Amino acid sequence: MTRHVFLSTLALAALLFPCFAQEGTAQAPSETSEASSQSGTPETPAPPPSLVERVRVAGRLSDKPEEASQIPAHVTVFTEEQIQASGASTVQEFLAMHSDFVVFDEVGNVVQATADLRGFNTGSLATGALVTVDGVRVNEPDTDYASFVLIPLQDVERIEVIRGSASALFGEGGLGGVINVVTRSGKDAPLFLGSFSGGSYDTQNYRLASGGEHGKFSYYGSFQRTLSSGYRENSDVRISAFQLGADYHFSDRQSFGLDLTAGTNHLNQPGALTASELAEDPTQDPFNLHDFSATDLFVPSLHYQLLLAGGFSLSSNLSYRSANENGFNGGRSGQGSDFSVDRSQFDWTTQAAQETTFGEGKNQLVAGLEACRETFDTSQTRTDSDGTPLPQSDFSYSVSGADSSRRMLGVFLQDTLVFNPRWSMTTAARLDEIRIESDGDQAFWDFPPPTFTPVFTQRPTGGQRDFSQLSPKLGFNFNPRSSDSFYAGYSQGFRAPTVIELFAFPGNFSNPDLEPVHSEDYEAGWDHRFQKGPSLSVNAFWIDVKDEIFFVVDTSICNPSQTFCPGTNLNLPDTRRRGAVVTLTSPLGRGISGQLAGTYTDATFTTSFEDANIGSPVESGDELPQIPKIKISAKVTIPISAAWQVGLQDIYVGSQVLTSDLSNVAPKLDPYNLLNARVTFDHHQWSVFAQINNLLGSEYSTRGIYAFNFSTFAFDEFYTPAPGRNLLVGITLSYR
Repeated sequence: MTRHVFLSTLALAALLFPCFAQEGTAQAPSETSEASSQSGTPETPAPPPSLVERVRVAGRLSDKPEEASQIPAHVTVFTEEQIQASGASTVQEFLAMHSDFVVFDEVGNVVQATADLRGFNTGSLATGALVTVDGVRVNEPDTDYASFVLIPLQDVERIEVIRGSASALFGEGGLGGVINVVTRSGKDAPLFLGSFSGGSYDTQNYRLASGGEHGKFSYYGSFQRTLSSGYRENSDVRISAFQLGADYHFSDRQSFGLDLTAGTNHLNQPGALTASELAEDPTQDPFNLHDFSATDLFVPSLHYQLLLAGGFSLSSNLSYRSANENGFNGGRSGQGSDFSVDRSQFDWTTQAAQETTFGEGKNQLVAGLEACRETFDTSQTRTDSDGTPLPQSDFSYSVSGADSSRRMLGVFLQDTLVFNPRWSMTTAARLDEIRIESDGDQAFWDFPPPTFTPVFTQRPTGGQRDFSQLSPKLGFNFNPRSSDSFYAGYSQGFRAPTVIELFAFPGNFSNPDLEPVHSEDYEAGWDHRFQKGPSLSVNAFWIDVKDEIFFVVDTSICNPSQTFCPGTNLNLPDTRRRGAVVTLTSPLGRGISGQLAGTYTDATFTTSFEDANIGSPVESGDELPQIPKIKISAKVTIPISAAWQVGLQDIYVGSQVLTSDLSNVAPKLDPYNLLNARVTFDHHQWSVFAQINNLLGSEYSTRGIYAFNFSTFAFDEFYTPAPGRNLLVGITLSYR
């Protein structure tokens, strides 16, 4: 690690310390509302304000905003102003700017990066966070992976993050928490907005948007197009996205709305490099020149809300989601595979709520039902390295297809009893019934041990599994005064195995006997606003996990006559994640604001075991892959004048065990430090910006994997390099 790894982080952190000596300093907003201070005009000194903020995901659906100080969890609300001021191009890029999200790139094109919350991306395709957009679950049904590239960040009004298990309200998945994305509505939207930005790697971004309110009717629509040749060979991307929303308010107590999201993309994927290839030229793509993924997305949804007398309310959301994907995966074996997945999802969620007041207290009861049916039809054909299908006479020949479905029915109940303005208690539970079915076939050459003599095999694939789970939650909030908020909670979570983990590739990868992943989550935290303006947030968590699913390569039967080493998904013994998140936000005088945040995560196996498939014993205390112990983020916003503003953002990510290295035998992924700078100019309807990402030109990789190298027929370390120093400039014209 070079000597300047911490330099920029410490320099930004040092700027925060004088805040405690400021007298008469302007009040600073919290992490969730800091963008309001970026106008460059110092505010009038005031007593410590309340920590109250409003959160829309207090229930399964957005009924009415609730006070975050009555939610027993670590809650963060990122506003539209914060999102736009960050300069981020994607949801993952924005989340990466915060200390408790770790974002890494598996395929090499940046826009398909994975966002990890609480360290649940340890080798499975499934994402540890449950992601919803306007109440619609967007984790893919066949993999549970959240494809953030399908969410246009410029159309996001707010992002709400509730950390800790979400199963008591949202059901299966979400062991690390919920990321709720709320898209823009017609309220306060510009009548016309046009923007263009461009920069390094031939990047071009075009956007048109319009919105407004006309009596009881409001609307918002946008179209955007992104083009880039990428920072590596075969890393170019083409993305188009369309967003439309319309709401009609029959009265101040009844409303109906329609949302429509549509998009298409073509994303090339250069893949990972060995250490020697990385040192030679990190932009090269020697083995994945034809790899890509292309998706067509169509998501219409209807939502309805009715407020009744006596504190009753009813909310309902009906949605359809189609995400059809096709692509090609190559690699070092000299072969590849064409694949296609046609996904569709029907989801209906309805929720009833009732609020009763008594003296200083109140009781908020939420009950609801979620019914979902998802189908995914898949096909895959083994090809040569250029994508030509192999003939049946080739021993590597393989053709497979399957029609699969997942049905989920969940009922949930949550009660928040507010004893008085200081004390509240929340209890919740959800019962989920899930059925996964798959019916397919596969034709291939098998090499059964011990002779490995090739045998042409045709066999059916698939099966059926049923899962039933009750997920409880209990939490307390204590707010002794307006400047302090304490919380503590316990919850249980679960994730059912996906159809790919269970059935898609029998004999290699899939395992029909997998059990669900279960977690027990303990959370506690404190939020405080100091007299002179700084705010402090402290969160501690402890998560015990049973039956976590890992993909394990079977090294005992690798044979040169084969083009791959078989492996399978396994439920491995107990794991644990524990840690803390600390965030300090402070005014620095003269309208300058700063923030320093740090996350410590200790993620380990808690039992020892030895499995021939892994090749090495796993000891209690071995670290889980792809989870840094330390991540630090720091930022400073400096208003130069009423129109000009400068921002600096620094991110430090500590070393990590490589993906698939369960025994911790390979060298760790090196830590890295990333400094970004942004200058903005706002004048009436015009806004201009220029930003430099990776200002110091750091050479680093966000992900590494310990995997079989078909070039050397031995295990090796592979790395996905990140972009070097790059520039982006843009201009926006907006009329209201």
